Amino acid sequence: MLDAISSVSVRLDDTVEGLKARLSPAPDEIRLIYAGRQMEDGKRLRDYQITSYCLIHVLRRLRGGGSVEPSESHVYSGKIMSSSLLQG
Repeated sequence: MLDAISSVSVRLDDTVEGLKARLSPAPDEIRLIYAGRQMEDGKRLRDYQITSYCLIHVLRRLRGGGSVEPSESHVYSGKIMSSSLLQG
């Protein structure tokens, strides 16, 4: 469904998570954007004043991975300084 334009019939009482489940086999991996706002699970389409033939953007939710190791340097005022300089 991603990278395509599709037409989906909905009712105003449909929920955002219900629509996501219809659009993707992994609804927790997408987000819906309407009128520049991210649509929230738990809300109904009615809450966003959805109209006929409106455009809802479907975006993949990009998740980071792995842990971040502490660094010996820090960014301060746009410059990287060693931690020994910050302590003194």
